[in-house]
Formats: sequence, C-alpha cells, structure tokens
Amino acid sequence: MKKQLVIIGIIASLICVELSGCTTSDKDKIVGTWRISGSDEFWLFLDNSTMATPAGTYYYRFENGSLIIEMNTESVLRYRFSGNDDLVLTYIEPLNLYGHYLTLTRKTY
Repeated sequence: MKKQLVIIGIIASLICVELSGCTTSDKDKIVGTWRISGSDEFWLFLDNSTMATPAGTYYYRFENGSLIIEMNTESVLRYRFSGNDDLVLTYIEPLNLYGHYLTLTRKTY
C-alpha cells in the first residue's frame, strides 16, 4: 500500500511539473518570420517587441487578449494561433479595417 502511494505521489508530482513548465507565452510563439498568405510579403516578429515589415519597423505588444501593433496609428488585432505554423489576425481597430483578416504562415528553414 505504501509503495502504491509513493508511486501515485511521484506520478502526480511529474504531472504538475509537466503542466506548469511547458507553457509557451504568445510572445514566444509569435517570434519568427511569417509570410502573409497570398502575398510575397514577410513580417518578422522579434523577441524585443519589434516587428519588421517591408513598410517599416514597428512595436507590438499583447494586451487584454489582443495583439497591439503601433504603426502610424495603433492597430488592434484579435489573434489566434492555428497549430504551430499558422496565425490568423483579425482587425478590431482602426474601424475602417474592422473584420478584415490576415492569415500568416510561419517561414520554416
């Protein structure tokens, strides 16, 4: 009986460590080079919260479940990762782009 309790305790501890230690933040997930579907344009998200595009370099941050990109005006996008290689961005602001979306695919080497 003692052996079974020890084994159950070890298994429970391993499960807790596994669940708490393997989470990856959205910022970690977004870092890398992404191609806009249907385009030859690439966006590069760096771990220092900057984003490089053919149009320039901008700052980004995650806030209240949204991705904020500071361009000429602040763009607010809802984001969703689809697996490891797809990222869907839907504009919330500016209002003239509301509902438009971009699908980005991670560039693999």
